[in-house]
Amino acid sequence: MNSSVIRASLVSLLTLAPVLHAQQAAPRDTVRERMIAARQAAAGGAKPAPASKPTHAPSARPVAKAKATPTAVVASAAVAQPAKADSTTPAPSAPVSPAPAAPVVASAPAAPAQPAPTAPAQPKPAAPAPAKPAAASAAAASVGFGTIKFDGLLQAWYTDGARIPARSFRVRRVELKMSGQVAPTVSWAVMLDAAKSLSVSPTYVTVNGTKVLADASVAQSGRVLQDAFVTVDLPWHAHVDAGQIKIPLSNMGFLSSGKLETVERPMFVADKARGASFGDVRDVGAMIRGSATRYADYFLGAFNGSGESQNNTDKDPQKAWIGRVVFRPLVPGLQLGGSGVYGGKPNATHPRRDRLGGEAQYTWHALMTRAEFMRGSDAAVNRIGYYVMSTYKLRPTFDLVARFDAWDPDRNIETGVATDVTHDILGGFNWYLAGQNAKLQLNYNSRTYKVGTLPSEHQILVNLQTSW
Repeated sequence: MNSSVIRASLVSLLTLAPVLHAQQAAPRDTVRERMIAARQAAAGGAKPAPASKPTHAPSARPVAKAKATPTAVVASAAVAQPAKADSTTPAPSAPVSPAPAAPVVASAPAAPAQPAPTAPAQPKPAAPAPAKPAAASAAAASVGFGTIKFDGLLQAWYTDGARIPARSFRVRRVELKMSGQVAPTVSWAVMLDAAKSLSVSPTYVTVNGTKVLADASVAQSGRVLQDAFVTVDLPWHAHVDAGQIKIPLSNMGFLSSGKLETVERPMFVADKARGASFGDVRDVGAMIRGSATRYADYFLGAFNGSGESQNNTDKDPQKAWIGRVVFRPLVPGLQLGGSGVYGGKPNATHPRRDRLGGEAQYTWHALMTRAEFMRGSDAAVNRIGYYVMSTYKLRPTFDLVARFDAWDPDRNIETGVATDVTHDILGGFNWYLAGQNAKLQLNYNSRTYKVGTLPSEHQILVNLQTSW
């Protein structure tokens, strides 16, 4: 390439640099005129025409600066001297060939407006997790002084085939029990049976041939208050109960009503209309109980009576002594025991009331057999009763039950329903819906009378119960 041409190109670039630098402040027409003048000066050495004043307002749009390149940097470094010559003295002429017009450098496009930076959105705090409900616990709730625990038993019966009534639903038990601990060695318990019906037992005397009411008291069948006692724990696994307590008489009589294998207890306990009171009765007194060894349990107490003084004061100073002993010998599954009542010396106001009986129970795998024998005296009346019962567990939640039961309310007389010997043959099942806390029982019972004062009876008993 010719050196004159190169020199002309460099002069053009140096001349155009100040023009481009002034584009930001000058209007477009002025820029165009300066570019023409610069070309003419480069070609013929003429002095560029002075810039004319702008005839219109400059454009409001700002011209964005072009991105710097290495060439632009070199041109900017050499801008000072040509710019001074352009404004004061013309550039020196040189005998060079006319150079081609330099291309007009286009303005860089305006950079898009950058949005104002915004603070990143703060995440919302997570909602607190719902509080988990307190786990069900068997622990007693703290109320007042010490602790209180609430238990209960509800039994709904259906009977079919009995003489009175023939068919009926019945709420047999509604036992509501509260117990508490006021000290490490002192506790208490109170139980009511809301299903008890209130009835009155009148006592009459004859005055001058006229029957006169002498006394009236709440009948034993209507005693709503069942248990009310305080317990004090002693050393050697002993406990003292004082108050109204279930007397420790017979196995089936002392067993909780919610744990019975049959719907109803045997007749020497349940047939109270014909003098049966050999268990499942309460009286006021004090009792000590405990475990002599791991093979023996004992119960011994002094009471106002053997069940006839429930919720009442004693009519005489004599007390009934009641006890029960249970042995568990070395034979696995075997339990033997005995219980009895000594009512004290009889007198005119305190008739004789004595009881004595034995019990045995044996469990082998799924089979359990229990037998009891009880006899007693109420004044001149001698009574006797016994039963044999077996259960067989087919499944953990289902077992079969069978029982033979005999009751003689008066061994000296066999002339009517009130004194006739009665035999029951019972069969049925227990379906444990939730262990002892919910179960369904069905029993079929056939009853016969020895003398035949009444025809045989057939009865169906159904019990649906829950306890807590």
